[in-house]
Amino acid sequence: MQFEQCEIRANRYGSLIVNHEFVAEGAGPHGSYVVARAPQFGAYEPTLKHLFFYPRHGVDQPDDTPYQRRIFNVFADYLVSTGWEPLAESGVYWFSRRFRRPVSRSLPDPEPATPYTLGDLEAWQEKTLKAFNQYQQQKDPQSCRKRGEALLQLGLAFERRHQFTNAGDAYFRAGHNFEEIGAIEEAAKAYQQAERVLP
Repeated sequence: MQFEQCEIRANRYGSLIVNHEFVAEGAGPHGSYVVARAPQFGAYEPTLKHLFFYPRHGVDQPDDTPYQRRIFNVFADYLVSTGWEPLAESGVYWFSRRFRRPVSRSLPDPEPATPYTLGDLEAWQEKTLKAFNQYQQQKDPQSCRKRGEALLQLGLAFERRHQFTNAGDAYFRAGHNFEEIGAIEEAAKAYQQAERVLP
């Protein structure tokens, strides 16, 4: 069985006020790519107490604080939920966990340049609901198109969470939206995406 692997690494942002983000960098038969990323975070949970205090340590790599450990755990849990198996070996830093998964269990990302970010699914569920509400208020081609585009993005977010049935449903609904306004090519692409993720 062929496997692909990934390792969690950290990117640093800023010089005076330093933030980090966790990124899972993968390598498989199709080359290297970013599997997923976490939103940027500081050394401490954002509270009034830490509003004007930034520690001098942890500049290069994230410290193992309770706040940063919680973010790491959520990120690692996401990887496990999408089929990645933790490996016993790890990298240099406390967060440098390595994972693997069989290539046959994963679908290639349609847009590898825009990996899944923690919180994408919730954000697109909210945007899709907003698009549906706007369509109910003003049923015109423009609001129908926005509803279809939101459903496409929601489907992609579901797909990257490996919730393929929900992804297929969102893609099919997007196709119906595009058919309503006569966007035949866009409807066909949405249906193709649905067929790709459903068994």
